[in-house]
Amino acid sequence: MFIVIGDTGNDFIYGSIAIFALLEVWSPRRALKYSVLVRWSSNFSLGFINIFVNFALFTVLGIGAAATVGQNDWGLLNLVSWPSAVEIPLTILVLDCAFYWEHRLLHAVPVMWRAHLVHHSDLDIDFSTAVRHHPFEVFISVGFIIPIVAALGAPPLGVLMFLIWRAIFANFTHANFALGDPLDRAMRLLIVTPDMHRIHHSAIQSETDSNFGDLFPFWDRLFGTYHAQPANGHAGMRIGLDYLDNPRQLWLDRLLGQPFTNPP
Repeated sequence: MFIVIGDTGNDFIYGSIAIFALLEVWSPRRALKYSVLVRWSSNFSLGFINIFVNFALFTVLGIGAAATVGQNDWGLLNLVSWPSAVEIPLTILVLDCAFYWEHRLLHAVPVMWRAHLVHHSDLDIDFSTAVRHHPFEVFISVGFIIPIVAALGAPPLGVLMFLIWRAIFANFTHANFALGDPLDRAMRLLIVTPDMHRIHHSAIQSETDSNFGDLFPFWDRLFGTYHAQPANGHAGMRIGLDYLDNPRQLWLDRLLGQPFTNPP
C-alpha cells in the first residue's frame, strides 16, 4: 500500500518495499508465471494513483477525525484517563479487528466485491500486489473506518502508527519470499505471514474466503476463517480469479474497468 504520512513513515514504508523486493530475488517462494514488466507497470501505476486518494482520504480524514474527536472529548477512550502506552496499542488492535470485518464485507457484499476484486485478479502474487487496489475500494474503506475512529476516540498517534504498520504489513504479507516452514509456523502465532496471506489469493473460493487479517492472525482463528495450508500446496496453488484469468486483464486499462465487468 502506498500512503503519504510524513517523511519518517514514508521512509519505513518504502524501505520495506526495497527489503522485500530483494528477499524475493534472493529466496523466491513461487515461480512467477506472467510478465513482471506488465504486472509491475500496471500494479505500481494503480498504486501511484492511490497515493493521492490515500493521502486525501486515509491520512487527512483518518488522522483529522482522530484529532477532532480528541479536541471535543468524543469517543470511548476520551471517557477514561488511560496513558498513551495503553491507548495506542488498543487503537491498533481495534482498528485491525475493524479492518478484518471490513475485509469480510468486501468479499460478502456484491457491490463492495466489485471494487475489491481488482486486488484478487492478479495472476501472480508478489510485493507489487500490495498496491493493486482500485480507488473505489479506498473510498469504501474510509467510509467504513472513520465512524470507528470517532466512536473509539482513537488518538491521532495511534491511527498514524496503525496506518504505517498496515502499509508495511501489506508489503510483507504479499511478498514472494520463503520464510521456511518452522519460522512461518512460529511467526503466524503472532502476525500474519506471507504463506498465511497467500492462501487468501487462491483461485479456489473456499481459500479466497479465508485469512482476512492484516496484522494479527487471531481474528481469523477466533471467527472461524483461518486456513492453514492451500489444498494444492504453495507451489501448485493457482492465483487469481477464474473469470479474469486472461493475461490481458493484467493491463492497467483493464484493472480500472474490472469493477464494471459482470463477475458471477
